[in-house]
Amino acid sequence: MRVVSLILLAGVAFNLFLMGWFFSAWWSVALGVVIAAMGSVLLRRWYRSRPLQSATAGWRIGDAIELSNPYTPRRVNDAVLPVAYMGLGALCLGSPKAGKTESMLLGILDKMESFWPGSGYAVFEGKGDIDIYKKKVASSGAPDYFFSSELPGTHSVNLLDGEANDVVDRLTHSLIGHTQSTSFYSDEQLAKLLLVVPILKGLGMPVNLRDLYTAVAVEDAEIELLRLAKGAGVDPVALSMYENWIKSDEHENRRAVLQGLLNRLFPFVYGPHTDRLNDYAPDIKVAEIVEQGRGVYFHLPLTKFSKTVAVALVEMFNVEARRRQLAGADGSEPFPLFMDDWGDFFHANFGPFSARCRSAAMPLFFSFQSLAQLESVSPAFKDELDDTIANKIVLRVMGDSTSHYAVRLMGEYERTELGSSDLDGRDGVSLMNRMVFRTSSQDFKQLRPGEAYISTLMDVAGDTLNPIFKTRLPLADFSEWQNVAMPDPVQDKVAGRGLDLWGKYMDPATMDAIQAEAEHLADPEQYREVV
Repeated sequence: MRVVSLILLAGVAFNLFLMGWFFSAWWSVALGVVIAAMGSVLLRRWYRSRPLQSATAGWRIGDAIELSNPYTPRRVNDAVLPVAYMGLGALCLGSPKAGKTESMLLGILDKMESFWPGSGYAVFEGKGDIDIYKKKVASSGAPDYFFSSELPGTHSVNLLDGEANDVVDRLTHSLIGHTQSTSFYSDEQLAKLLLVVPILKGLGMPVNLRDLYTAVAVEDAEIELLRLAKGAGVDPVALSMYENWIKSDEHENRRAVLQGLLNRLFPFVYGPHTDRLNDYAPDIKVAEIVEQGRGVYFHLPLTKFSKTVAVALVEMFNVEARRRQLAGADGSEPFPLFMDDWGDFFHANFGPFSARCRSAAMPLFFSFQSLAQLESVSPAFKDELDDTIANKIVLRVMGDSTSHYAVRLMGEYERTELGSSDLDGRDGVSLMNRMVFRTSSQDFKQLRPGEAYISTLMDVAGDTLNPIFKTRLPLADFSEWQNVAMPDPVQDKVAGRGLDLWGKYMDPATMDAIQAEAEHLADPEQYREVV
């Protein structure tokens, strides 16, 4: 019926144009333009009225209003963000108390089994709020592993776990700094890591960051490491290079060159919570978690220590993303990474890491409080997220800069406008198309908690559409969260055995001497003289 109506309108408009041409009847031409415009509007509405529920798998967000053209809103029952485009991740913006965590993070985790059955996940929770963990357990069950940078007795990791080249790669990003003026010192530290780490990993026994620290900081430990390496049959080339290096100069001079590395390494090896970062038999092995589809929750209260730990953990997942990428991730099960309130946890390698995850079936789900948090990483990274992440979820935001950015995220639509004029007694009719923003900044400031505008992608009848939904995200049922207990402390675990250079050589006197020298070398001028 719609097709017949459009054909009839097209025929009437064509006849009016012909009549106006032959009889110079401008009123006929004007009427033909009006009828053609009406036909165009009807065609657009018919095209846009195709059902959006063709995607049955995905995150079901409940009833919504579809606002691709805000002048012709449509109600959509049981709207869906398709699973194919969930695999491209999501960017979520929302002010404090707008509902980012409860509506987006907990909402996806609650429904994930329906569209990614059996998939693992990692949650990096940057607020350190234990209520979030309890609500996650109450709604979708406890993760397989729980690690906290601050709470005692949680599961453990070994930040030196993995192949030697992988260890060097991630330590480069988490431990070696770069100055704006030169990269000489960072290059020097990287070169020495390439000498020491293969020796440690070639011993055939568990090692950790404490062993690395001691092997660099203490001369007797350095000598023992060389002796053990010779007896363990370490690669002859690596062994020869390491031996030549430790015999090339006095130990104090070599340690001075690496003092910056030791300073950055120190928070990982000394302190009340560092035992769980240096477990010879760790509970959390990232490679196994990703391969076996397990769930892990990282509780990271916003402290300087938590940030250093977060960077190291992210780099461990970076290694797994690279491994998946090189092996071809087409057949891999999705392993989503949730970065909740992650604005203060970025580091220099995060842009390449996020790009790698996209091609490794490890989609990233970010939440930020403001545009400023995004731009603190870099304006280029902000634009990269806009270009590569398929789902943009914006809850209530208050700042003008963030709300204007949200308007841009929701995009534009093509609006057809019909105009008429009367000039010197001659009527004129014009038809004009122009692009108009779908939303206004005020729209985002007036949202209630949990309400959101969502831009996504959807395949319908061979076309890719970009629907815009306004909805109140369904809350997971975490009504009993206050009755959820925190995980029992891991107390009865048998400590793993390993190299333990730290236990042999890092007595209090040695520690004091190392720290005194570190303070002496804190002066850049003295450092350059030593180098």
